[in-house]
Amino acid sequence: MKKDLSPIAFDTIDAEKIEAAIIKMLKEELYLPLMTEIGQPKKLLYNSFDDLVDSIKSGRVYFYRGQFKGSFNVKISSALKNIGAKWDAKHGSFSIPYSKLPIDIKLAITQAEDRFNKTLSTIDKKLIELDPDQMVEKLKLEPFFDRAIYKTEMKIKDQLEAIAVSPNLTEHQKAKITEEYTENMNLYIKEWAEKEIISLREKVKVNVNSGVRYENLIKTIKESYGVSQSKAKFLARQETKLLTVQLQKELYLDAGVGEYRWECVTGSPNHPVRHHHKILEGKIFRWDNPPVTVS
Repeated sequence: MKKDLSPIAFDTIDAEKIEAAIIKMLKEELYLPLMTEIGQPKKLLYNSFDDLVDSIKSGRVYFYRGQFKGSFNVKISSALKNIGAKWDAKHGSFSIPYSKLPIDIKLAITQAEDRFNKTLSTIDKKLIELDPDQMVEKLKLEPFFDRAIYKTEMKIKDQLEAIAVSPNLTEHQKAKITEEYTENMNLYIKEWAEKEIISLREKVKVNVNSGVRYENLIKTIKESYGVSQSKAKFLARQETKLLTVQLQKELYLDAGVGEYRWECVTGSPNHPVRHHHKILEGKIFRWDNPPVTVS
């Protein structure tokens, strides 16, 4: 007589802990050092003209090909108008020929460019020196996978008690699974980090060649960090789900449960159930002969 067992639900808590560990490592090893190098200069209380000079030196306002761009407040806008700059609503900037700029402003622009180029050079050097292998070594994901294995094993044992069977994974088996998934995750993160470092270096070079300044550089780093967070979430969930499926397969087979019924998760308008998955709904498969699915 066949008996139906409830599916083992994917535990998002385990995935979230792995995700948080990955994000923490990337933040501390890659993004925070870059943001620290850019710095956040303190606001000084000068008159409007000196405030403009200070804004240029700090990178909040920059001059490129006859236009002042950046963050404008009332004082800075007034100072720019006083030196003859005209507001360009189409480009969101103040226009004025370089030749008509006061000497103090020209000096501030030169100093800002020197400082910015040094910052870019330092950032590029930091990116070159980053070692993805050393970054990944700091992840220490083994405890998270150990915990996921333990929780999944307990859930499966609770189910199988109803049929008087109690399978057990040996310590060697558990260690092997933990090692396998840790190595897989570390490899994924290392490969991704290598690509992102190269990408960031290219984007830094674009900053040099296009005349953009701190505002765009900070935006570039923040956008990269956002992509990192999404990638960490995807990898953590993917590997934790795969781990859960592998444990179910090994424990159920050990208990003599050789088949399972395919059940689709509930879809949504943004993430509907895949067509080829829906076709398999309710069908019975063997653990040692799963169906081949496509996206």
